[in-house]
Amino acid sequence: MGQIVLLNLLTRRLSGVVKGFRPPCLFFSVWDFCPFSVHDNLLVLCFCLDLYLLLSFFSPFTYLLMLFLKPAVPLACIGIFWRQGAYPELRGRGLTASGAMQDVVVGILLAGLWMLPYLLFDGLRSGDPESGSWLPAFLQVDPESAFDPDFLGAGLAPLVLGLRMFGYALVTPIFEEIFIRSFVMRYSEVWPSGDFRNVPLAHYTVRSFISTVVVFTIGHVPWEWWVAVPWVALTNLWFYRRGNLWALVLVHAVTNATILLVAIYGGGLFFDAAGREISLWFFV
Repeated sequence: MGQIVLLNLLTRRLSGVVKGFRPPCLFFSVWDFCPFSVHDNLLVLCFCLDLYLLLSFFSPFTYLLMLFLKPAVPLACIGIFWRQGAYPELRGRGLTASGAMQDVVVGILLAGLWMLPYLLFDGLRSGDPESGSWLPAFLQVDPESAFDPDFLGAGLAPLVLGLRMFGYALVTPIFEEIFIRSFVMRYSEVWPSGDFRNVPLAHYTVRSFISTVVVFTIGHVPWEWWVAVPWVALTNLWFYRRGNLWALVLVHAVTNATILLVAIYGGGLFFDAAGREISLWFFV
């Protein structure tokens, strides 16, 4: 559901869709106060998501196609509207070599922040009756939800991982940073009225800081909340220092790419208190 909202906030007008429709969902405030013309395309994007969920049940190879289309569609939308002059916050401000190197280092360190608690504390991972965790199950990792790169067989695992890297480390950082740091951070300052585009990027207020932390955190599954809160809080601080949205896209991309690379190549490196190997695929 969160992806529907993100996609709609990233797109503008798509013709030929029923207008005047108000969805019976939990995001009334986004629908009512969204500064973009997103109502025109909500039905199209909901349909695409429903189609993705439906087709993924038919065959593994259809699921593979959807693994590509799921990130490719929002990336194509961003590209289309970029060509139409949208997203001025991404224009005219590139990255210097020294600044990009700092962003890379920060991204790697934050990947460690995201992963280490689950590697150090067995109680954060469910499925282990010997861990003695006092946490409710929904705040623990669900091992059944772990990504399986071999679901089409070992021969196609490189392709599956390539598609996963494409979505996880390229597309997700772009549209999440546009949504969180460009829209939520600024819109929270002018809500319920006003034009968020009049607010400069990386403008600090307590209200916008808390808003970004809350929205980013609830956009993740509950077991990730332990690390989502410090991750987004620290990246907010880095955003205030850098003042450049591309810097945050790079930090986010490096964090996600590092996590996926550790999951791929880190097998056999981490063990729980009982000496059993920890599978890292739940991270991705």
